Amino acid sequence: MNSENKEPRVGALGIVGIFTCIFLFMMTVFNSINVYYLQMNVALLNEEIAYLRISGPCSHQSRQKRNIVGSTDDGVFVSSESYADHRRFNFSHSRYPNLKGLSVASMPAQASYIGSYSSIGTDDTSAGKASVHVRKSRVMRLDEKPREYLQVSRSALKSGDFLYPSRDYSEYPSTEASTDTVHVTKRRIRQRLETLDERHPRTGRIKPLPTIHFNGDTSKYVFGTHDNFNGNGHLRHPQRTFVDWKASNWVDKTGMNNYFSFEDGYMTIKESGIYFIYAQIYYLDEHDQNGYRVYKNDKTSILQCTIFSNSSQRTTKGNTCYTAGAEYFAGGDKISIGDLSDGRYSLFEPGKSFFGVIKLGDIRVRV
Repeated sequence: MNSENKEPRVGALGIVGIFTCIFLFMMTVFNSINVYYLQMNVALLNEEIAYLRISGPCSHQSRQKRNIVGSTDDGVFVSSESYADHRRFNFSHSRYPNLKGLSVASMPAQASYIGSYSSIGTDDTSAGKASVHVRKSRVMRLDEKPREYLQVSRSALKSGDFLYPSRDYSEYPSTEASTDTVHVTKRRIRQRLETLDERHPRTGRIKPLPTIHFNGDTSKYVFGTHDNFNGNGHLRHPQRTFVDWKASNWVDKTGMNNYFSFEDGYMTIKESGIYFIYAQIYYLDEHDQNGYRVYKNDKTSILQCTIFSNSSQRTTKGNTCYTAGAEYFAGGDKISIGDLSDGRYSLFEPGKSFFGVIKLGDIRVRV
């Protein structure tokens, strides 16, 4: 009898416990949802307070409907509401919290040539003219030299004076033209075989390049009298060093003989520097092999040219042999040209056998 009464009591208590657990679980879920919504409201309230704090007394509740107050020349409408507050809140709040822009209503936009607009409904609908800003050009201009210098240059060109020693034009003043803050010096440099004198790098004094040219000369030989001369420039040199040279006519006229001297087949250089040397011999001989060397101070061979023409029969063959190069010469050094073998015939006429030097520039050799 007692055991039957206990079983229903235990079942009732279990049901009550289950309902109690379900109730507590639902209350917990409900409270969590309330807390979530409460946090959301607090966050929105904080944002609203921050917005009101930045924007001042003009809150979002006082915003009015935007009105169109004008348009640009391209037809884009201009609204009455300023975007300064919105731009300040989204972009500049973290960097410039105290930045406040002025609305269009308090300070209307002024018409200008950039973004100008005209009011709709007014009589005057033309856009304002853009203001023009003018300033002087700051571009550097290199013009011609003063008129006095041009007159000297032109007369020199007409008379062929560029072949003569250069003149010192420092007596002619250099003019300056001022444009704003730019000072332009007018200059003109003659395009000739000239180099900048190293002694006057800033003044730019111009002098000609020392140059000389020699041609083969047989004017002192007479056919029938000299056994080594066959006429028409066909000459056999009795010694290996070529001595029958004659300077070109322009050497004396241009004063180039002041930089060089020649005697008995040896040319002396008076100014030190780097020189370009060239030479050619027109061989007209029966030998298969011919050639020559260019000597410095009669000891050092600086250039050599050799030709070879094989033939089954002994016959006279004509060949030119040309060589060239650059070499440093000190003042007083000598240049000579010597044949590789004895008894060779060559054509010693202008344009056929010749040699010369051209100074390329000054240089100081370190000792």
